[in-house]
Amino acid sequence: MHNRNAGLVNGALVLFMLAAGAWTLTRIPPGHVVPIHFGLDGRPNGWAPAGVGLFIPPAVGALMCALMFLLPKITPRGANLDRSGSAYGTIWVASTAVLALGQCLVVASTLGYRVDLRGAVPVIVGVLFIVIGNVLPKLRWNYVVGIRTPWTLADERVWDKTHRFGGWVTVLGGGVLLISAALWPHAPKPGLVAGVIGLTATLMVGKSYLLWREQQRAKAS
Repeated sequence: MHNRNAGLVNGALVLFMLAAGAWTLTRIPPGHVVPIHFGLDGRPNGWAPAGVGLFIPPAVGALMCALMFLLPKITPRGANLDRSGSAYGTIWVASTAVLALGQCLVVASTLGYRVDLRGAVPVIVGVLFIVIGNVLPKLRWNYVVGIRTPWTLADERVWDKTHRFGGWVTVLGGGVLLISAALWPHAPKPGLVAGVIGLTATLMVGKSYLLWREQQRAKAS
C-alpha cells in the first residue's frame, strides 16, 4: 500500500472514530463513564468520562497519521521508510484499524451492548500478526518501524535476515491464535495471547543477536 493511499485510509478511519464518538455522546446521559482499557481477557479495566474516553481513539489515530508522514522526514535513515513503501503503509493502516476496532468496542460497551472478547482478542491479534508478518521482510533498515534491537540497528544485513525470520515467525504465531480461536471460540485465552506475543518477540530478539554474532565472527576471520 503506497504511503499516500495509506494516509487516506488512516484518515478515513480517524474520521469514522470521531463520528462514532460524537454520535455516541448524544445517546448517553451527562456524567456517563466509558471503558477506555481492556485486558487480554477482553474485560474493561479502565474508565474515563464519556467526553474524554470517546475521543481518545480518534486523537491517537490522528497523531499516528501525523507521525506516519513526519517520521520519514525527521529521523535518521528516513529515506528507507519511503523505500519500504507498501510495508510501512500497511503496518500503519493495520495499527489504526485495530484502534478503530477498539473504538467500536468502547461504543458498544457504552451503549449497553454485551461485549465478550474472549474469542475476539486472539482473532484480532492473530490477523494483525499475519498482516504485519507478511510485510516485515520488506521493511528497509530504519530506526522507527520493525524489529529494532541493538544488533539489527548496527548492521543492515542482520536487519534484513532478522526481518525475513521475523516475518514467518510472526505469521506462524498469528496462525496459532486463529486456530485456537476456531477450535475453542468461547474459552478465555489471555495466557495464550500473551505467550505467543512474548515467544515471538523473544525469538526475534534472540535471532538478531545470533545473526550479529555470526557477522562479527565472519569479519574477524
